[in-house]
Amino acid sequence: MKQSSDGRYVIAPQLPRSHIYFYDVINGYYDATLLLEIFRQVSICITHRFYTIPHSTKFIFNKAEFKILNDTFLNNIRIPIEVTIKVNVVDKKRKTVSIIGLNLDMSIYVNNCLCVIKLMDITWMSDLVCKKLRNKPLISQNLQENKIENQILCSVKPPEVGHTFHRNVVIKELKENFNEIITSLYIEQSYLGLFDHEFDHVLGMVLIEMLKQTALIGIKKLLNIYAHRLELIECDVIFFAFCEIKTKTEYSLNKNELKKELLLNKDKIIKVHLSILQSNKVITSGSLMFKHVSLIN
Repeated sequence: MKQSSDGRYVIAPQLPRSHIYFYDVINGYYDATLLLEIFRQVSICITHRFYTIPHSTKFIFNKAEFKILNDTFLNNIRIPIEVTIKVNVVDKKRKTVSIIGLNLDMSIYVNNCLCVIKLMDITWMSDLVCKKLRNKPLISQNLQENKIENQILCSVKPPEVGHTFHRNVVIKELKENFNEIITSLYIEQSYLGLFDHEFDHVLGMVLIEMLKQTALIGIKKLLNIYAHRLELIECDVIFFAFCEIKTKTEYSLNKNELKKELLLNKDKIIKVHLSILQSNKVITSGSLMFKHVSLIN
């Protein structure tokens, strides 16, 4: 990692070819959630190394706009590739004279080809400020009580969500009625495949994985496309609040909205809108976009 100029950085990452979580199924391509995690690590590393932010500092990722522009070099994990990440600090967030956050424009180049872009907003704070923020009221969500009783389905099987190991399934209590597919978040804090450090809230990557897994189930039910035929290529998410570990977390997928999207499905692109709730309050919202892949090498 080096600083090329003021507010511009160049990083040489290593994309792993094996991982107990990201690659527990042989799909042949670099998964988007891995790329999201690499961007997260790079953003934090920059704050520590170039802005002297202490390791004990709390970080918030307010939003993420991620898009795979060219997956030519990402679709065959067996071929050696040269990867470079370029980061541009678009703006610095300040409180009086102190810098408290960065707006980052990040890009992944593979073999000198621009393949992935991400715009992200990162903020850091002390423990005291963090505790005050976690007590902040959330955005209300007007939820109408559904008169159709939920039908609890069988537990989610790993292949349904693109995995092999049960410990990599982060959703449980799958329910379905005429209008919705509802899932609840399940995390195993002792599982090093996802959590290799101490944390006091649900990580943003896990929330995105929850959304991804629920969307894969919804698409399979409505369009009969299996998870291994769907590649996540775009993610546009806003985080309104911390996701608390001890509070029930639910994701509701509106089947009617998804059906409309599927009817408009052109060029094998499927967009799924999302919202995550805790105590009937929205904590995350946005959309995921998948590409229907007829064959993955």
